[in-house]
Order: sequence, then C-alpha cells, then structure tokens
Amino acid sequence: MAALTVDELLAAPHGRRLCLAFAELACQALATIAPEEHWRSHALFQASHVLDPGVGTSRVMLYVAGGESAPPPDNSGARQAEVIGEVVSALADLSLPESTPELLLEALAMCVEDARYWQPPVGVHVLAAAPELGPPLERVAAHILASPASGWWAEDMVAAPQWLSSFGLGASPETGPRDTGAILARWADHVTQLEVVGLREREADPTAARSGEWWSIPPYGLLESTRALDRFGPLRLHLKEDSNGPEAAAVTQVGWPESARVFELRGPEDWAVLCRIGSISVVHEKRLDWHRATGEERDWIMPDWRIVAKQFDAVHLSVAGYLTSAGRAIDCGPGSNPARPASVIAGWDPGVTYWLNDVARQTGAVVHWERMEPDTHINVEAWRPSSDAASPGRRGE
Repeated sequence: MAALTVDELLAAPHGRRLCLAFAELACQALATIAPEEHWRSHALFQASHVLDPGVGTSRVMLYVAGGESAPPPDNSGARQAEVIGEVVSALADLSLPESTPELLLEALAMCVEDARYWQPPVGVHVLAAAPELGPPLERVAAHILASPASGWWAEDMVAAPQWLSSFGLGASPETGPRDTGAILARWADHVTQLEVVGLREREADPTAARSGEWWSIPPYGLLESTRALDRFGPLRLHLKEDSNGPEAAAVTQVGWPESARVFELRGPEDWAVLCRIGSISVVHEKRLDWHRATGEERDWIMPDWRIVAKQFDAVHLSVAGYLTSAGRAIDCGPGSNPARPASVIAGWDPGVTYWLNDVARQTGAVVHWERMEPDTHINVEAWRPSSDAASPGRRGE
C-alpha cells in the first residue's frame, strides 16, 4: 500500500474536485465566523457558474430580489479569466481548517455528488482543472494528505471489515448464495447486444446528443460492500455515485475466506491491468458518453468480468484509487496511436468491493439506518442507526 501523493491527486479530475471541495468548505466555515469573508465563497460560486458548459442553457442563475431580471450570461474568455483570478485570490491566503474525519468525508461526498459520465465536466471540474489553480490546490492537497484522517484512503480491502448496504424503507441485504456465473453470463450477453445495436444506430459524430449505458461497474446482482467509518457507518451511506438520495438503509457485515483472491484497484494502471486480463468492447455503446466526459475519441473497452472472475473473487477500488483513476481516459494498450484501447472507471463508488464469485457471507445482524433530515444537501451527520442493535460506527451519545 503506497501513500497517495499530491501529484497523483491533482492529476485526476476527482482528486482536483476533492481539493476544491475542501477549499469550499473552508471558505464557508470562515464566513460563518467572519461574514466579511463571504466574498471567497461567492468567488467560487461565480466561477463555477461562469465556467459551466451549460451556462445560460441547462444552467441558469435566477434572481428573486428587487424584481430584476437576470442579466444575460457572460462566459467570454475575458470573464472566465476574471473569475478564475478571483478564485486564486480567494484561496491564496485562505486559512485551512483541520482535516477532520467529518470535513474530509463531506468533501468526498461533494466530489462523488458531482461525478458525471454522460455530460461534459461541470463548472467546478472546469475550475479545478484551470492551470492557475495549480498552486493553491497543491497547498490544499498537501494539507489533506498530511492528516491522519486521510491515511486509510489508500488501504486495501483486508484492512477493515466489509459491510453490505441495501437502500430503501424495509430493505434487507441479500446475502444468500447466488449463481454468479449466470449473472456474469447474462451481463456479457447484454453488453454484446448493446454493441450490436450501437453499431447499427449510434451516430458517427462523437458529439451527437444521445446517451447510453455509461457505467463500467460489474453487473447488478453481485454483492457490493464497503468498509465502515467510526461514527458514520458504512461508507456507502455517504459515497454513492448517481444516487437517488435514499432516506433509509439496512446494513450487515460480511466475511470471506482467507483464500479469497482480491484484486486491488489502487490507481489507473491497475484498471489497465484488469482490461488486459480480459476486455470487452464497448466502443459503440459508450463512445458518445465517454467522449463527453473525457473529451477523447478512443477505442473504448472495459474489463470482461467473466474472465476476471476466473482469476479473482473480488475487485476493490480504494478511495485513493477512485480519486486518482475514476472519470479519466485510461490507456489500456501499447503503442502511440491516439485510438489505442482506453477505458473509464465510471459508476464506481469510493471504497467499493464487488464480489465476482460467491465467497462472501453474512457474519452479523442486519441493522437499519435512516437519514434524520430530508436529503436536501450533503450532511454526513444526518445518517443514524434507527435501532438499538450494535451497528458499524455507532455514535456515542
């Protein structure tokens, strides 16, 4: 297990977004004790809006005071340079708060909330990628990684117990035996059929306004688990891409035999290795979405989970692996041809383990958790156990 570095964090879209999210939280905290410092948060808000590809169309700013109509959006090059400069000024001398477990989890949740693979990067991602933000984000990244509270991000799956999380009122984790071979076979047939349809129906223009199945996760029906965090419960309660904002969950601990073979996704090269073990073409089904997400036109592939399952029982994406790998085009083949095979980690959650073979078993009682407030914003303090049973990371009262 190698420690995550500043360079690795800032080389990837989600790593940069994490650092910007932490800076946003720092600006908000400062404004609560010194209202005159609110300009820093405002600078980040304005820049994220101006730099968003959908400004003025899919993303608009509404004014409710004074009866005034909103001015036409100005996203000219001069205006973009201006708002980026304001953010650089806002972050240059920003006092960074302690990187507590709460603050880091909230920054991670903001990062996951902004993950999109069916559209161009949103404004906060564009802002975080601006070269001018390199120095201030380096300072934030170094501050985050120096904290003991981020040390577990690079840990392998075996470092902590794993928990299943099933969402919805009355949910119960399905932990019984399952025919993983049949699940994987149906998935492969489905992907192959999508490619046939995509070849026939998808436009040649990679910028065409159509979408498909953009995710690259193993098939639904396999067990999925994450570790739990002290005081906050299973990671999946807080960090779930493309979430529908669940209000309730049922969780239970699982165990696995020592002989279980786990593949660790610690960085981009590990994903490339999976694709080299066995891959399946998804160029026709995913090319429009992944072109929008990465800006690249490639010979897109993803791991063939049927083949991977012959060598490994589970695949674990560490938080460090997520931050350095997800959402970017990962080279998966040799050579210098721009069209060489590439892939995208899309739809994965930080810290998730997918069990490709039926080796994990329930080892504890099912415990129900619920959000104690509506899911109107990110609040890592909202999830609490709804019963008196022993639970992962149960809060002390």
